[in-house]
Amino acid sequence: MPAKNKGKDKKGKKNAPPEEASDAQKALEEERLRLELEQQERDEREKREQAERERLMEEEAVRHREESEELAAWREQRQAAAFAKISAAQKKAEWEKYLACSPEPNPAYEREINTFLNLWRDARKTDNLQQVLDEVVNAEQLIAGMDVLSATAQEWGQLERVKRLTQSTKLVRDLSYEKLRGVIAHVVQYADEISEKDSMENISLSYSKAMIK
Repeated sequence: MPAKNKGKDKKGKKNAPPEEASDAQKALEEERLRLELEQQERDEREKREQAERERLMEEEAVRHREESEELAAWREQRQAAAFAKISAAQKKAEWEKYLACSPEPNPAYEREINTFLNLWRDARKTDNLQQVLDEVVNAEQLIAGMDVLSATAQEWGQLERVKRLTQSTKLVRDLSYEKLRGVIAHVVQYADEISEKDSMENISLSYSKAMIK
């Protein structure tokens, strides 16, 4: 009996009809074609997007290049105008200095600054506080002029000129401090004598005024 049932099971199995197998294969083929078409469309879309990005980048590069050229031209014009203005101001200052017979150096010329420093450094040491203070004031005026020139040079990117002016400013200021320290040390050392001398001068001046009256 079991053998007969087994035989019945084998006879009950049936193969898929040819029509169903053909439909499944056709569906797989259609799905493959659909996926290929979608991939192709994605590739084409990415190519178009990439081309658009490159076009925009090229336009941006051209615009940036044109703006840079315009800015460079504008800076050159402005720099030329500024140099002309500075040159005219320097010539005017030199002429006024010549007319006034001023011994003060021109901060625009390193040679004059060096000459000023050498003469002041080699000058005979003095214990006159007022004289040294006047000299320091003149030195500070020179430094102020160099500061203006340095700011202008910095604005126009003249870094080497800024460096030279900064070095000159330091030399002048260091010498000012040296002169001040020297005269202050003298005043402190001889404070009693200086005070007595000033008192005698005041007494003499008062006596002279009294005699005139």
